[in-house]
Amino acid sequence: MNFIIKLKKARNIVEKTGELYVSRRRAKSKLNKLVNKKGHKIVAKKELKEIKHYAKLTFGSSSYWPWLALYTEIRGEFKPGWIPEDYYTVLLKKKYNPKSAKISKHKTFDHRMFPEFSVEPLLVKIWGSYYNAAAKKVDKSEAERILQNYKEEIVIKQEDASGGGKIVFANADNVDLNQLMPSLNYVIQPVLRQHENLNRLNKSSVNTIRVFTYLKSNGEAEVKFSTLRFGIGNSRVDNVNAGGGFVNVNENGELSEFGYDKIGICIGKRHPDTGVKFSSISIPSAMEILTKCKFSHEKFPYLRFIGWDVMVSESGKPRLLEWNSSPTLWIPEALFGPLFREDDFDFV
Repeated sequence: MNFIIKLKKARNIVEKTGELYVSRRRAKSKLNKLVNKKGHKIVAKKELKEIKHYAKLTFGSSSYWPWLALYTEIRGEFKPGWIPEDYYTVLLKKKYNPKSAKISKHKTFDHRMFPEFSVEPLLVKIWGSYYNAAAKKVDKSEAERILQNYKEEIVIKQEDASGGGKIVFANADNVDLNQLMPSLNYVIQPVLRQHENLNRLNKSSVNTIRVFTYLKSNGEAEVKFSTLRFGIGNSRVDNVNAGGGFVNVNENGELSEFGYDKIGICIGKRHPDTGVKFSSISIPSAMEILTKCKFSHEKFPYLRFIGWDVMVSESGKPRLLEWNSSPTLWIPEALFGPLFREDDFDFV
C-alpha cells in the first residue's frame, strides 16, 4: 500500500512538472511574439530580477517568472499581486476546479442545468439518440420534422468543442442529420439575433460578454471581470483565438476606451472593420447579465472559477451560449488585474 501511495505521488509530481514546463514554454513563446510585434522590450535585467524575487516570495519558486514577465510586457509595468497563469492553471484550478466537476463541455446538458438562462435547443443528440427541447426522446424522422418545420438558421455545436471550434451554421431545412458523426454528441440551437447596440459594433458575429466569476469560501459568487468579445472580418464567431478582439466592460455596462487582440496588444479605440468607437457602446441589461452569472454559479457550487459566455438578444434578454469550467485568466489579469485578493483563497 505504501508503495502504491508513493507511486501515485511520484506520478503527480511528474505530471505537475510537465504541465508547468509546457505552460512556461507557452508564456515564453507569447513573450517573444509580443516583443517582436511591439518592437521594444520592457523587461530587462533589473525588472526580471524583481519579478523573480516576487515569484519566489509569493509562490515559492522564481520559476514562475515567464507569465509575470509577459504580463509586464502587456501592461507596461509590473504589478504586485498578479497570479501567473501556470500557477493558476496547474495548481489553483486543479484544487478548486476538480475534473470530476468539469461538465461544462457537455453542451447538451446546459439547458437543463440553467433553464432560465441557457438557449433552449431544438434538438440534442446523445449516443445516437435524439431528444427535443423538453428532453423527450424522439426518433430520427421526428427530429428531421422538427428541423423542417423550424426553417430558420440554426447552429450545430459538437459537445466537446471549445473556443468557437467545431460549430456549423446552416438553415434548418437543409440539415442532413446523417452528416453528424454517430459517435459524437451535438446540440442544435436556433441562431438568436443580437441586440442592435452590439450589431453596430460587428454584425457578422454574435458578440458575447465573457463574465468570469469566482465562488468565495462563503458560497457567494463574485464577478472578477467581464469583457465583450467581437468578431473581425466575416467571422461568425467572436473568439479571440479565432482572430477576434475584446474590450473591457465597465461596471455600468459601458465599454472601455481601448480594444485588444489575442496577445494583449491594443488595437485602438475603434473596431477595425466598422470604425465604431468602443466607448460609444453600452451593454444592454448589463446588471442582469452579472446577476444571472452569479446566481448560476451559486447554483453549481462545485467549481470555484467559471467563465460564462452570454449574448444579448434583440429584446435585450441575456442568453447563455456556453460556460467554461476551465477559463483562462492571463490576458485580463495582465491588463486589468491583479484580480484576486490575498484572502480569496489559500495559496497551494
